[in-house]
Amino acid sequence: MGAPRMTSRELEKELEDIIGLLKALSGRNCLKILQALSEPKYWSQLIEELDMHRWVLKKYIDKLLQCGLIDSFIKPMKRGPPRRYFQISRSITLLLEISPKGIHVYQLSSPYIEKNVEILSKYPSIGELASRIEKVHQISDPITREKLKEQLRKQIEHELSLLESAIDFIHKLLKKLKEQ
Repeated sequence: MGAPRMTSRELEKELEDIIGLLKALSGRNCLKILQALSEPKYWSQLIEELDMHRWVLKKYIDKLLQCGLIDSFIKPMKRGPPRRYFQISRSITLLLEISPKGIHVYQLSSPYIEKNVEILSKYPSIGELASRIEKVHQISDPITREKLKEQLRKQIEHELSLLESAIDFIHKLLKKLKEQ
């Protein structure tokens, strides 16, 4: 049972999102900013710590905001005007798969996924399911969301069946090895 095909518009949107994310991560300045944001910081702290001109910093902050890697919040001060702080908005793991079947980039952000990167690299179909599950909450239409959830549930049951068969086979191999 294969995954339902994405429309060309959905595929194009996903590719654009991934390209934007990879472009942001390919720049030294963006990586320096992300490294500096191990804790929330306000504008002046970033300028001073990174020794960047404010217009250069703004360009890269805007890029990171646009691809959703950072966000900002305003914190009132006891004295003076409120300050805008920047922080890393989420943890993500990117899994890049290049195979004869094509190139696939999975953007994974849940903690349970991050702990299982080895499994996801060995079983790309599970990685694809995990990536699609991450996107379910983005679907605004409740009927479409429920249909997708049902499709994903069926696909997960199918994957579990395959994995159970694989485990049985591995147990048989182990038993055969012990008998020799």
